[in-house]
Amino acid sequence: MNVRILIPLLLAIALLPLLAACGGGGAGDSTPPATTITATLDSAGLVTLTAENLANVAGMEITLYYDSQTLANPQVTQGALVSQGISESNTGTAGIVRIVAVTAQTFSGTGTIATITFTPVGSASGRILSLTANLIDVQTNPLAAQVVVVNP
Repeated sequence: MNVRILIPLLLAIALLPLLAACGGGGAGDSTPPATTITATLDSAGLVTLTAENLANVAGMEITLYYDSQTLANPQVTQGALVSQGISESNTGTAGIVRIVAVTAQTFSGTGTIATITFTPVGSASGRILSLTANLIDVQTNPLAAQVVVVNP
């Protein structure tokens, strides 16, 4: 093999681990920020369901599990973030609120997905027990999302 070709090739192979360790270049990194879905319950029984950093989301299914001993009669109102799509909710099972939203375009940005107004039951504070979020892009590929629950 020609020495003029062999030396640069060996040098490039030796430098690959160093280049890989450099990462994406700091401020120019193209990794999108993490999508976060948050359910925040206030002391009056209002849940605000928000999203941060949505990007290219064509559909979402969000399920909120709540303490039916302290909260009742959930009423869901669509938020501005999903207003250009179709949104539907199911509150027929005590302790569970399911919300789906789809669009022919995409949902992107930060804002309110929905608000859920509950009737408090008894004197104990209401509680959100858990939250799940399934997001898809326009090719129906799943998208990652963190979920956060904030109780009073």
